[in-house]
Amino acid sequence: MPYPELSVDYGLAIKVETNRGAYATPAMNADAIPLADEPTVEVGYVLPGGRDGVAVGGYGVPPGATPLGRFLRIRFRTELLGSGTAATPPRWGRLLQAFAPEVVATDVSYQPGYSDPKCLSAILEAGGKQFQGVGMVPESLVLRGNPDDARILVECTLAGKLNAAPTEQALESQSFQDTNPVPFQGACTLGGTVLTYEEFELDFRLAARPWRVDRNTTDPLLFGVVTNVKPRLTLPAEVIALSGHDVFARQAAQQTALALSQTLGTTTGRKYVITADHAAIAAGEALGMRSKNGMVYYGLVLDIQRPASGTWLKVSHS
Repeated sequence: MPYPELSVDYGLAIKVETNRGAYATPAMNADAIPLADEPTVEVGYVLPGGRDGVAVGGYGVPPGATPLGRFLRIRFRTELLGSGTAATPPRWGRLLQAFAPEVVATDVSYQPGYSDPKCLSAILEAGGKQFQGVGMVPESLVLRGNPDDARILVECTLAGKLNAAPTEQALESQSFQDTNPVPFQGACTLGGTVLTYEEFELDFRLAARPWRVDRNTTDPLLFGVVTNVKPRLTLPAEVIALSGHDVFARQAAQQTALALSQTLGTTTGRKYVITADHAAIAAGEALGMRSKNGMVYYGLVLDIQRPASGTWLKVSHS
């Protein structure tokens, strides 16, 4: 009897495609990102071709059409890591390039926009199998700082075309860019007020088509596209005197832009700064207070609005 495959060995590598939809051949020894826990993988057909409305004799099942359009979806978590060098892009930042161009200067920055969006190729090795994806884009992407942890996690669902049928593959040796996590530490200010907080969630709230159907080709799937970005920051902050932080007055003055600045990390090469020129209480969200261990917190849910000019949302690595 063959020995079963175990789930303790897994790895993921991602690489930006030079030409969208053309497999970029990522490698575990050059493009791997460390996974925080076991990923999940889904493969299937976008166009299954099944039939249940055709009568046949006896107990037979009506034959279906040949299924078309193989897809791959990977759900995973990785730690927010730097590259170790201020002007060197971090590997996880490749996920951002599907909707936020990468600019390398004295630092590396990402801002949502529609200038030359990228697609990703990926290989996932798990359970003794290798899965290759091409033309992939994130369907969801969240940065999360948990109240009981000293690190920040990146949670992603990456989806696109299955490049080839899964193959048998023992886990290859992985080489990571930098393995020191960015500490969950740094000031957060909103409208000039320094907020006391212990957790946050930045959800880019992506709308995406991870594949598109093109009937002109034998393989009917084209590369994916991120179609919209609507960033939202959930940030429970300690309640202080209204003279220091009056969220009720700020909610009433919706036309007044409140700048956001959040620093994550303290060391060059492992530091991020998130900035936005206009953070507003999310539409339809009530301003609530909650109690935790005798402390009172505002449940701030902030939409990062796109201003007519200025910084919409910027993630900088330095």
